[in-house]
Amino acid sequence: MEFKDYLNAVRRHWPSWVAATVLGVVLAAGLLQLSTPKYEARAQVFVASSSTGTSQIVGQRVKSYPDVASTRAVLGPVISRLQLDAPFAEVRRQVSASNPVDTSQIVITATGSSPQQAADLANAVAEEFTQVVEELESTDSGPSPVSLTVTDPATEPASPSGPATTYVLALGFMVGLLLGLALAIVRSRTSTALHDESDVRGVVDDTVPVLTTPRGRARRSPLAGSPAGALARRLELMAEERPVRILLLSPSSAPMERRAAAEFAAAVVEELRAREVPATTGEHDPEGVDRIQPGDVRVRIDVGDPLAPLRTWRGVARESAGVVLVLRSGRVAAAELREVGTVLRTADIRTLAVVVLPRRRNRSTAAGAPPSLTALMTADEPTGGPDAIEVTPERIGARPGPPLRYKATTQGQKARR
Repeated sequence: MEFKDYLNAVRRHWPSWVAATVLGVVLAAGLLQLSTPKYEARAQVFVASSSTGTSQIVGQRVKSYPDVASTRAVLGPVISRLQLDAPFAEVRRQVSASNPVDTSQIVITATGSSPQQAADLANAVAEEFTQVVEELESTDSGPSPVSLTVTDPATEPASPSGPATTYVLALGFMVGLLLGLALAIVRSRTSTALHDESDVRGVVDDTVPVLTTPRGRARRSPLAGSPAGALARRLELMAEERPVRILLLSPSSAPMERRAAAEFAAAVVEELRAREVPATTGEHDPEGVDRIQPGDVRVRIDVGDPLAPLRTWRGVARESAGVVLVLRSGRVAAAELREVGTVLRTADIRTLAVVVLPRRRNRSTAAGAPPSLTALMTADEPTGGPDAIEVTPERIGARPGPPLRYKATTQGQKARR
């Protein structure tokens, strides 16, 4: 995959990584709520030489004193003194000691579930530590050459030292985001849905035009910004010699996809009428009863269904100039488009174009037409005037239902009024 493929995967499957990121933050927040706060207290012990000439010895040995603080000789009496229920191993994890560089001080650090518990543990360990070290340094020939004094007893901390709220939430955000991005990429690699022109090109022939709504500044272009306008220009050229009848077909038989094809047909008819090309939509008649009469309309667009019977495809091959396939981004699988293409080739029906509509749409953007045109389409009564557009999303060959009628008011018509 190239870098743009990763960007497309993130853009197409944004709900996956957004949901994973939110879930990661929620789990991190839940972990913070369930975790017990920890408080940290410190006591300071000063080590001094008790006799002349032992200062150098003290300076050498003081570096090994921090290890004594976590021994059983120190912690055993502390556990009994404070009457702790915790085992020795757990208390040992709560206590640590360090010797700052180039100093004769020992810093005792203790953690607890409450400020008082942490301070009491640190002070008890510091006091017991001084006694144990002096006893260890004592010899049979004389007293200990070192003297330990608690110079700075521990006090109750004002705020907990952990868990780090910001760190945990940031970690949950990053883990959720990374897992979500990985999920989006996996979904993109395993999905067979068609999203853009490159996906469609992998299924249809290279000679078939693919009309899409461009991104960026080209989206506002009156020439390339509207798939409906691009198709209308092609049909206008075809209708110069003789009346044209085409079939708009969605590779999916889902009602929403047939609805999208019907709305796109209405937008194309509106574009044609803005160019003063008589156009209409209607239901395909497989028996050829409803033929285009010269001088009546120049372009007729029928909306069909891929599940139509064989006689319908024979009628399409006999009476129509070809088929335009209309699909919404991410709503049609490659196998569906490939099967429809096989049916059309078998029936010797020409594929005029493949139109890819945006997935997120409203009425003004469903057909990819400029908002200045499609925003003027408003629902009208069934007895609409001569400018009414009939949109029949029923299946080809099925029993016809009541058509949807829209009042098409183009910019040219408004100017003439």
